[in-house]
Amino acid sequence: GFGAGRGSCPEKALDLGCGAGYYSWQLYQRGCRDITCVDISQEMIKHCDVPARKYVKNIEDFCLEELFDLVLCAGALEFSLNPGKVFKNVGQMLKEDGAFVILVPRKSLFGKLYQFYHRRHGLRILLFNLNDIHVLSRMSGLKIQQYRKVPLFSYIVLLTKK
Repeated sequence: GFGAGRGSCPEKALDLGCGAGYYSWQLYQRGCRDITCVDISQEMIKHCDVPARKYVKNIEDFCLEELFDLVLCAGALEFSLNPGKVFKNVGQMLKEDGAFVILVPRKSLFGKLYQFYHRRHGLRILLFNLNDIHVLSRMSGLKIQQYRKVPLFSYIVLLTKK
């Protein structure tokens, strides 16, 4: 696994932009039993079969007065109008030794094609480079620990508190 040993699971996880719960289900299968799922789409939350607390909310506006071992945001940050707000809230909800893992489209040829595809369907999406992520993380008390390019057009990034 990226940033964690195989089979290890966080005690308490937050899945921002969970969709139908693919990643939450992976966490559940690894033994995590305290999962919170958030998605802006009521329809997607309805299809999320993971035993979890579920919220229909914009990820920019989601902030609980709880601390999480793991915050995951895979495939949602690019749709955010204000990713800085997401990072700020995650910085407040992440335990001191917690991990924030993001999967985002990178600024590349294939990223531009992904962006164009969504634009043709009326959606504006953001593309990221490592500097963008560095700036967002610095403003929210987080730091990039690891990153990897994921074919064809994404980054997976592990961030922690400074």
